[in-house]
Amino acid sequence: MIGASDGIPTYSEMKVSGVEWLGRVPAHWQVRRISSLARILNGATPSSANPSYWGGEVPWLTPTDLGNLEGHRLHQSARKLTKTGYESCGASLAPEGSIALSTRAPIGHLGILGAPCCSNQGCRILVPNDSIESDFFYYALATFREELKALGQGSTFTELSREHLAAFRIAVPPLAEQTAITRYVDCVAADTAAAKNRAERQIALLGEYRIRLIADVVAGKVDVRVAAANLPEVDPLDTVSSCEAAAGSA
Repeated sequence: MIGASDGIPTYSEMKVSGVEWLGRVPAHWQVRRISSLARILNGATPSSANPSYWGGEVPWLTPTDLGNLEGHRLHQSARKLTKTGYESCGASLAPEGSIALSTRAPIGHLGILGAPCCSNQGCRILVPNDSIESDFFYYALATFREELKALGQGSTFTELSREHLAAFRIAVPPLAEQTAITRYVDCVAADTAAAKNRAERQIALLGEYRIRLIADVVAGKVDVRVAAANLPEVDPLDTVSSCEAAAGSA
């Protein structure tokens, strides 16, 4: 089932998905509605006028919590409910491994629950069934974030309705393949993050070098008279390397 194109392995058998934004998908994958992959739990908010409802131990997510999330696993929320507050509002406590999705203000923030949580009305929580792995589900939804946003409706603010979310379709491979995909994506993401950190560190060091060099020059610790006379006409973007070359020839 695997072919190759320009050295990159590809699936040799494809089929039309029937979904515009998916296009063609591997022939052995299924195209399924979210409602067939997960239970959808609505959020709720207890009365803010009752202090006994707040400051407890029950995590209560909002779109802001998801928007501030670094990475994709969420363990805490900015505000928590007491047991009484939780029971008063009809919110549902979702298990660890569920996917929290902001469905208004804005649509599309995501996180995998690292602990049982409930949410306010700005979020819905997807509790995956045995046919889909949490990490794959997360990546699939993140991939089609813009398509989810496009389904939002409303005049005061746009909201993704439960019905539209339930009907949203994604391509789903067999479980073993889901696991392989998430491992690969995690590996690529880790490598990319490491490369980004290295680049940021190099930029920081270059900034420190620039500041130190300027200080040495203006303080008279470096004689640049000959080097300055030998500076070529250069593109401003290449100034650092050209100046170093001139200084080296002085």
